[in-house]
Amino acid sequence: MILNGDGAALPKAVGYVRTGCLDQEAAALQKNLILKYAQEKGFQLVGIYEDTGLIRGALEALLEAAGNKEFSLVITDKVKNFLYQDKYRELFAQGVALYFTQPGDSLALEKKKAKGKASELKRSYLAAKQAERKIYSL
Repeated sequence: MILNGDGAALPKAVGYVRTGCLDQEAAALQKNLILKYAQEKGFQLVGIYEDTGLIRGALEALLEAAGNKEFSLVITDKVKNFLYQDKYRELFAQGVALYFTQPGDSLALEKKKAKGKASELKRSYLAAKQAERKIYSL
């Protein structure tokens, strides 16, 4: 157990990296963002799960570990990583919070806020995407 300066245990966190191709540079960037975010927030990063290219299965392993109470929060770079097949609902059911490194996705969703917030999560993601499109269309 790692303690902060006040003697309290640091919350255990894991990272989740997802890339659509075998782009090692994109995966490395996501990992760096997760590491930096965990350090800034004072979380104990106990692992990073990685789904890259055609290699999948890390998300399922992450969900299994959440069920075993191995951590209390997940850090990822984008909301869309958990919109896939509504996987965020499974995390919420386990009492796991989600934190996003991307400014447009900066939502810390906790279990007690999960009811009724799933649609808000999707709306937030769509709003961020729409804002992104507006920037590119200028």
